Amino acid sequence: MQKNTSEDTAHNGWVDIAPEVINGFYSNLMAMAHSRSEFILDFFTMLPGMQSPHLRQRIILSPVQAKLFYLQLMTEVERFESANGEITIQSSQEMTDDGSQEIKA
Repeated sequence: MQKNTSEDTAHNGWVDIAPEVINGFYSNLMAMAHSRSEFILDFFTMLPGMQSPHLRQRIILSPVQAKLFYLQLMTEVERFESANGEITIQSSQEMTDDGSQEIKA
C-alpha cells in the first residue's frame, strides 16, 4: 500500500486517485493552444541527451474550466510566493508570442 503525501491529502478524500497517476510525472516544458471550444495544455519532459521533448500529458479544458484553472493557479502562485519569495523567470525561460515556453541553448 502506498503512503499518503501532503499532495494526496490535498483532495480531502473527495476524489478517487488511480494508482498509475498518484505519483504524477515530471514536466519542465509546456505548450498551450486553443480553439473557440477548448484549451489544450501539453506537458513535456526535455532532459540532457534527449533529441526532442517527450510529450508526457495532454490536458484538454473547456474555456470555463481553463479560466477557473487560471484563477486557481494565480491564487496558488501568490500563496507560494508569500511563503517562499518571488518566482523569477530567467531569460532562458522566456515565453514565446504563442504562449509556449522557449528553450534556449
